[in-house]
Amino acid sequence: MKPTIHFDTLLLHADAACQSNADGAGAVAPPLSRPQSRSASALHLLARRQPDADARGTLIGAAEGAYETSPGPAHAVCFASGLAALNAGAHSSLRPESHLHLVWYHGSLESIKLYIKLRGGGSPSTPVQHIKFTTPTELPTSTLTSSDLVLIECPYNPYAQLMDLTDLRACAGAANLMIDATLAPPPLSFALACGAQVVMHSATKYFGGHSDLLSGAFVTHDRALAAALKDDRANMGAIPGNLEMWLLARSLRTLGVRVRKQSATAGNVIKWFEKVHEGKVDGLKGLITKVWAGKLPSGQYAPLFSVELWSPVAARAIPYLLKLARPATSLGGVETLVEWRAQYGGDISPQLLRISIGLEEAEDIIEDWMQALKKCVDVVSGL
Repeated sequence: MKPTIHFDTLLLHADAACQSNADGAGAVAPPLSRPQSRSASALHLLARRQPDADARGTLIGAAEGAYETSPGPAHAVCFASGLAALNAGAHSSLRPESHLHLVWYHGSLESIKLYIKLRGGGSPSTPVQHIKFTTPTELPTSTLTSSDLVLIECPYNPYAQLMDLTDLRACAGAANLMIDATLAPPPLSFALACGAQVVMHSATKYFGGHSDLLSGAFVTHDRALAAALKDDRANMGAIPGNLEMWLLARSLRTLGVRVRKQSATAGNVIKWFEKVHEGKVDGLKGLITKVWAGKLPSGQYAPLFSVELWSPVAARAIPYLLKLARPATSLGGVETLVEWRAQYGGDISPQLLRISIGLEEAEDIIEDWMQALKKCVDVVSGL
């Protein structure tokens, strides 16, 4: 059931009941609380009940449950990081016997390796089975059971490519489907709408949106699973800090405003890069050899995408020639970031740059890239 109020309004008021029962009730903005020892009767301040984290979970659950056919708000559990959410959700609660996955983020891959090691299924040097299935029909539907987990990034990092999630849910058969939707948060997409059991986010990214907090979220329509995860969160030492939750409250209020703007800007910048790739921009012919971008079912673009340049040397130099973008990892913040991803190894082209669009105007980003590309031609030719 879609909420009766608009998305942006929802994220300003969905946690009203939580705030009315919290310390500092009546304040327009939730106060920053600090952890402290209390008597045994004050259980609401102990590990298994975290009012600040639960209030943020209410907001995230409302956001993920705000699609047309939703049965209502989803249940979200906040963690100390995105990997903490993945470990608790995929490994502690769902406990799959096997993984079928399409993930590129090295942290997720290392997490899966650790799970296999702890389950006695190999050693740290044993490679993870990484099935790069390109279509849902490549899944062995008839042999999948509820003890299997299909885990994908959608869009996947750093190429921002998409998979039809409805087809994927059908082809996953009896397996649990978990979607890392970090790169396309609500209201750009609603991953639970396809019938996935679980959606996870690195809340550090678009949910946080200001490059100043670390958190993760696990979202489901299964109330019992969410309740069990709160216990797992405490037992695994994955409780988010109060400062992080205070910052996350600030950020979630503006989620819709930020990501819509970032998506629209990304669309304009991507179209310009495509023109450069097609040789339609004077003086830049041949400098962009590939554009990797994901257009969501809503028609909007994921605010993160990648481009490949004509030279690995150029790809390493460009982040330091741009004036309006930071050469930094992470993504989803208000500042545009550009990163040479091959520095981390793996199967990444040395000519690829990942771009996370911030809140700058598209015209300014394009002008900045024009000057940087022209300057880079001189840098490369002078070597």
